Amino acid sequence: MESDRKIGKIVSVNSYSATIELDKEAQSFVKNSFAGTHKIGIINSYIIIPIGSDKIVGIVTKVNMFEDAELNYKDSSAIILPKSKRTMTVTMIGSIVTKYKESVKEKETRFEYGVVGYPSLDNPVWSITEDELEIIFSSKTNADKKNIKIGKSTVFPDYSIALDIDNFFGKHAAVLGNTGSGKSCTITAIIRSVLEDKPEMKNAHFIIFDTNNEYENAFTIYNDDTKSKIKDTFFERLIIRNESDTPTGFYLPHWFMNSSDYYALFRPGEGAQGPVLFRAITAARGIENINQRVSHFSSDLNTGISVIKGVLDEPSTGSASYYNKKNINQQVEGIKKLIEKNNKMLTESKMEEFIASMISSLEKLTKLYGGADGNIDADYASKVRDVLDEIEVYIAQNLHKLTLASKYNYGIDTPQYFDFREFIVSTFPQYIDRYAQENDNRIRNYIGTLQLRLEQYFNDKRYGFIFKNEKFENSLAQFLRYILGENPFNNSDEISVPWAEYCKKQYEVLKFTNENKRHRITILDFSKISSDVLENVTALVGRLIFEFMQRIENRGSFPIVLVLEEAHHYIPEFTQTERQVRARQVFEKIAKEGRKFGLSLLIASQRPSELSKTIMAQCNSFIVHRIQNPEDQKYFRSVISSVSHDLLNQLPSLPQRSALVMGDCVTAPVQVTIRDVNPTPDSRDPKFSEIWSRENFQAPNFEDICKKWESGE
Repeated sequence: MESDRKIGKIVSVNSYSATIELDKEAQSFVKNSFAGTHKIGIINSYIIIPIGSDKIVGIVTKVNMFEDAELNYKDSSAIILPKSKRTMTVTMIGSIVTKYKESVKEKETRFEYGVVGYPSLDNPVWSITEDELEIIFSSKTNADKKNIKIGKSTVFPDYSIALDIDNFFGKHAAVLGNTGSGKSCTITAIIRSVLEDKPEMKNAHFIIFDTNNEYENAFTIYNDDTKSKIKDTFFERLIIRNESDTPTGFYLPHWFMNSSDYYALFRPGEGAQGPVLFRAITAARGIENINQRVSHFSSDLNTGISVIKGVLDEPSTGSASYYNKKNINQQVEGIKKLIEKNNKMLTESKMEEFIASMISSLEKLTKLYGGADGNIDADYASKVRDVLDEIEVYIAQNLHKLTLASKYNYGIDTPQYFDFREFIVSTFPQYIDRYAQENDNRIRNYIGTLQLRLEQYFNDKRYGFIFKNEKFENSLAQFLRYILGENPFNNSDEISVPWAEYCKKQYEVLKFTNENKRHRITILDFSKISSDVLENVTALVGRLIFEFMQRIENRGSFPIVLVLEEAHHYIPEFTQTERQVRARQVFEKIAKEGRKFGLSLLIASQRPSELSKTIMAQCNSFIVHRIQNPEDQKYFRSVISSVSHDLLNQLPSLPQRSALVMGDCVTAPVQVTIRDVNPTPDSRDPKFSEIWSRENFQAPNFEDICKKWESGE
């Protein structure tokens, strides 16, 4: 009976909260009714405010008791003893409504976030029932493939809290909290909930930017505490890292960079440094050489024909005839090699018929040659001239098509290979000289400082994974396949990429070498990447992934989640260096446009106030652990809806593994105890008391550590 559920009445109301005066019968914080026993007046518990057929749901944020004395107007001399009154403040978060659903032709009762109608003073307030909790927590639909369980309600531990996968990942999310509050475990729990509880989601893929080497431990089972041998792994996770300054697993070829990446890394000064650098890179990629290549091809072709004609015009006998005839054949072979050398350029210009006709005519000349014996008589010369006439017709009819070879329109932002060492010692100095001749010779000294910077980057072993890469086929496709979870060994046991051996060892651990399977977690271990280039590396990887997904024809058909651990390091609101600016630009663009293409961000940080406001504004779901810093609390209040502000007063006192979950991913804001994960990320604080008390304490190997340090490892 509804009357049994009454626990109080409304005594104050504003746009998002209400104050409730509790009935005397409800002041024990437990309400016994026909529907059972219910907790009331407990922080984070729920109440119902009935308004017609709808029910407003409120979450308790404050409980108060005060003494109140009532005057006795009949007997003014009477001593009035004050009576205690208990009130509680609730934030109205949404409504349970019943509506007709056209698709199923029946009424449906569901929870809707937000409040339309407001209660009046003296409006009754009810305790909440189990059925209503089921509706709020959507427990009956937790098995639905769109939901994943991440933990239990703190106040109602019998109820699991589920996230809507599409809303959580599709609209970007953030996991925030102080160091040691449980962020890494929460991210691990989310990933495992998808991959463990939803085995049908075999196409899911997560890429983790791991700056502290925490997540390998979360998805690996070792044989012993030394972690010397892997017993098993979870979900085909792939760790990509370099064990030292010598690249082994992580290679990021410099030719993948675009003009903005080069600018952020090399920091050219004002004036001539930037323009000269970019012109030289453009030339190295080939954009200025294409017209020259066409011109050189045409010139070399015509030169070979002219030489043959010149030889034919010279009367020759004896030894002169021998050498002249041999010279003709050498020119023919030279033209064949010229066509072979430029085969790609000709093929991409759709000049296959030209190639075939030229080769056919040149073969005729080879047959006419027949050997060096004999004179160049009139008959031989006539036949050769006839073939040369054919060739000249082919050239006249087809060579102009080369100017339409749009695939050779390389620009500075085109990820085409060029040799960086050759660039430093040859191409760049040439452009410095050219610019100095056109302007002022004194410019050489000014641009020379940039050249020294390029040499320093090239010679520094820490950046070998960027600048010391040899050319390899399909480099960009192979790199993205590696990062985005596609097995590079699907088509062959051997792949000609610099990380082949490293990858093969990883895949042997994953136990699916040469099978058509994918790794579903890519952990990019950036813990040993020099801090000088961390932002450059994260920005470049992020941009390549984003631009690749932009180019997929069926937009959004290859969804990826990008987990940015310690995100405040490379997407700060206030930037001090060009590399920080570059990283922020890239991830802000992903935050604003990525979800259209299926690229989702999951931000993790202990300092939300230092994160880019643009990125935080694009996050629609939040899992917030303990936050004690007043600046971070104040900033986070400015990010979320005012409806949830009262809930944030709990942030400084949240225990480990507990978090407030709010936003589009849940039906209502809720405090959650995050599910336990085993094994955990390697983010635990050292146990001083235990280590200091060990009998068999072992000090670090100072010599070994320092030797590696001194050798540049």
